[in-house]
Amino acid sequence: MKDKQRLFRIGEISKIYHLPVKTLRFYSDCGLLTPAYIDPSSGYRYYSIDQFVRIDIIRNSKRMNMSLEEIAEIMEHDLQASDIADVIEKQIDVMNQKIKEYEKMRDSMSVISQIIREAVAVQINTPYIGQESKQYYQSYPYQSTTPEEQEINFRKVALGSGEESEHVYSLYGVSTSADAYFKGEGIINPDIRNYMSDASTPNVCVQPAGEYACIVFDDNVYQKEQYYRRLTDFIQNENRKTIGDFTEEWIIPRIQDGKESTLIKLKIQVN
Repeated sequence: MKDKQRLFRIGEISKIYHLPVKTLRFYSDCGLLTPAYIDPSSGYRYYSIDQFVRIDIIRNSKRMNMSLEEIAEIMEHDLQASDIADVIEKQIDVMNQKIKEYEKMRDSMSVISQIIREAVAVQINTPYIGQESKQYYQSYPYQSTTPEEQEINFRKVALGSGEESEHVYSLYGVSTSADAYFKGEGIINPDIRNYMSDASTPNVCVQPAGEYACIVFDDNVYQKEQYYRRLTDFIQNENRKTIGDFTEEWIIPRIQDGKESTLIKLKIQVN
């Protein structure tokens, strides 16, 4: 092998660049970094000094979140400095968009964290009267009369609204017909609600601020009716009259003892 003393074995390159050998082999297999020489008898791979710059370009491009296909395209063309500036600026635009997406995710996480803190600050399973702020929400007319229907309808809304792209957790819930419940017809949910902080959202609805009878509980979906009874008994004992329908806010789901359990705030406006 000519000028073998100027070549570096794959293990040496791995140590210099802190790259796993399998990564260098992968770059070779996909055509990004073909060894300068492969010993036919031993199969050892050798790299030249000229390829150091190629490795630098790959590493820097990966740091800019470029795909292997995009990196390969750069490698295949003799780019001028201005061309490289164009590539960098394109990646800046991509990163700025990602930053916006991460900011939305961060904000949604901050909101739900605060909601959880406020919910667990009250005595769980104990009804109370409290002042509630105005809330904004979008209403989706999927009526549910059973927990199974409700779970399916919720996923129709959540998966159809693009939640995954912007939010880690969104606050969802339902309304419950107070008229039907007080007539003994059970829990009937006329809609699925997606609560939000932005009043300018299209088709936004408003839940008014005011005095509400509330109960926060953490339980399985099949156990909800007992909390409705507990809250309505409390309202009667307090000699209060209800205004409008019940609402449920599904604050955070989790798994307990192998079953679903959700922290829920159930409330209805009273006077």
